[in-house]
Amino acid sequence: MRIHRLPGGKATFVLITLLVLTSLLIACGGSETPQVVVITATFTPEAIVQVVTATFTPTPAVVATDTPLPPPPPPSPASGGAQPTLPPPPTATPPPPPTATLAPAQPTDTPVPPTPTAKPKPKVSLRSYFVVYTAYVGPALQDYRLWGVNGDGSDPFQFLENASEPAFSADGNKFAFYHWTDGLYIWDLEAQTSSHFVQNGNASFPTWSPDGKRLAYFVADAQPWIHIVNADGTGDRQLTPGMRPNWSLKGGFIAYDTCEANKCGIFRINPDGSGKRQLTSDGGGGAAVSPNGKKIAYWSQADGDFEIYVINADGSGKRQLTKNKGNDALPAWSPDGKIIYYLSDRNGKGWAVMAMNADGSNQRKIVDTSAGSDPVRGWQYQRITVTWNE
Repeated sequence: MRIHRLPGGKATFVLITLLVLTSLLIACGGSETPQVVVITATFTPEAIVQVVTATFTPTPAVVATDTPLPPPPPPSPASGGAQPTLPPPPTATPPPPPTATLAPAQPTDTPVPPTPTAKPKPKVSLRSYFVVYTAYVGPALQDYRLWGVNGDGSDPFQFLENASEPAFSADGNKFAFYHWTDGLYIWDLEAQTSSHFVQNGNASFPTWSPDGKRLAYFVADAQPWIHIVNADGTGDRQLTPGMRPNWSLKGGFIAYDTCEANKCGIFRINPDGSGKRQLTSDGGGGAAVSPNGKKIAYWSQADGDFEIYVINADGSGKRQLTKNKGNDALPAWSPDGKIIYYLSDRNGKGWAVMAMNADGSNQRKIVDTSAGSDPVRGWQYQRITVTWNE
């Protein structure tokens, strides 16, 4: 076996030597001389074997250089240059990135949780409204004050004296009011200025047109009349007999209360005088049209005391929203039509600004107030107005 491992030239030399020695032995004819076999033991083969092992030493050295790549066999030196096969492991590293791509996918889901659209959850935040209401201080007839408060009743403050019957414009930047006792004014909230646009001490209940260019109001004479006037005080004209007008922001009509042919209740009319018709005959008053123009809230004594009702803009679908032993009146819609604010004496417990959902549910007190008892211009004139809070 060692021969097979010897280099080809040395193996042939040894074989020839053995053949020569064998022939010499045969020629000598003695079997004793085989002891010359010691010559065969010249160890030349052994020496050659050692040389062979020495010659193989470099071979293991080559293998040693391949130890970094244990898996491949001796031919691995060729694949040693193929060490770029190490990149395959990097190709295995891409799998982690896919899992990383899932992470960004989740952030894309997090915008979905903008279930702040489910923010309708706090469907109605009363604090998103700003309410202006009237309080009677007394003892003089004109001792009324206008107060402002967040829609949830927080942070009330007084800001105008000798004033009542406020009404916000559609954009909430201005409000009109009655100033005791010289007529109607407009207060510009941005400029912090006021203008006296109707100089008549009997003028009352101003209400804005949808575009803010005109107002309607009524004059509390023996025969009350509704007027329309430009916001600068020009172009004043009579529209129809009636009281407490409320200009619809959608639909353009004006709702009001009056009596005709012994029938008292809520009426509606267009600003040009057309389309006049009676909607109720229950003696109701203080009409307030919803922001979308589809509903009208008002008060009536149909069940024995003042309660709040709501009807469709065509007079159908009458529903009673409050049912108390005391007085509930002067409804005012929030700008989104979800809440109705109103004045109540809470069954004789004291006057307060109240709030309820548009369907009459969840009635709650917002802030205490006080009411005048004057029969001509008492609590029935302490109107409430609501706009968006900033």
